[in-house]
Amino acid sequence: MRPLTAVEQQWLFTKAQLDSTPSREAGIPLADELKCRKVVIDYIESLALRAGLGQEDPENSRARGVMTTAAMLVHRFYMRRSVGDFKPKLMAPTLLFLASKIEEEALKLRHIVNACLAKWDPTAVPWLPDPDNKDNYPAQSREYQAWERDVLTAEELALDALCFDMSIEDPRTIVQQSLTGLPPAGDLTEQKTGATAYIVLYRSLFSPLCVLYHARVIAFGTVALVIALLDNVTLAQGLSAAAELGERFDLAVEYSEEGMIGEDAHLVQAFCQDFLEYCRMGLIDRALVDFVDTGTDSLVFPRRFALAHQNGRSDGQDGKPNGHAVENQGPPA
Repeated sequence: MRPLTAVEQQWLFTKAQLDSTPSREAGIPLADELKCRKVVIDYIESLALRAGLGQEDPENSRARGVMTTAAMLVHRFYMRRSVGDFKPKLMAPTLLFLASKIEEEALKLRHIVNACLAKWDPTAVPWLPDPDNKDNYPAQSREYQAWERDVLTAEELALDALCFDMSIEDPRTIVQQSLTGLPPAGDLTEQKTGATAYIVLYRSLFSPLCVLYHARVIAFGTVALVIALLDNVTLAQGLSAAAELGERFDLAVEYSEEGMIGEDAHLVQAFCQDFLEYCRMGLIDRALVDFVDTGTDSLVFPRRFALAHQNGRSDGQDGKPNGHAVENQGPPA
């Protein structure tokens, strides 16, 4: 993998750093902090649906970008601030609003605030102005004003904690680009692999994996897990098959008959093991760990993407994406 810039490196942490966050300094155990982060992401998902995120986007491409970005912001933010000081009910709408700006998604603050009222204060009056009658807007309720004020204040605090760094390399986009033109190999079609990869990837963001591993490692590891799931093979075979596509992820991994090799192989293997561990902890769907076979294999790993190996890319030219990444339909989360 290419050398990381200082800005990129500041958002990658070790396990030791994960266990020495401000929450730990406040006496909150790691397990409790991680559960709290998951609650924030659950709330974000609920608020996004209530606010109508993705309703005008049949393929949910922009909505998916908001959801993955928001989840990554949650983990970045709590590496710098304590969950005891910034509660889930406040940070969920705040980081959803911030993510919608980053992804340039038209999700207005009033939609998010009204979603908060509907979820947590259903007796409060939402603010529903008529855009065609701007001279006669209805009054905002006190509850609405309080939520709006708190979210805007928390947004300023969040930006400070995030160092005003809104540059996020989304592993979802890397997966999309890397699977474009994927030559079919049994059930491993571009559409089916992509749709399953998004589900696995998004659920992985309920854990702190996105602040432990670079987006390209996460994307590659996700595809390897999906290959193992869809092709009903062991994780080692899934990694070997994904390694045939290694150059698409800009990682130093290669296929060999003995399995995946390369300088970045240990990073991908560590990601997959941590993924399964977070499944066991309940941060990621527990069922996934039951469907991933971690057993041993024979000594020979056959190729699954011979055409990809021969041509590099589906266009058969320079090994670069052809620019027509396919979005798979499905809900934002």
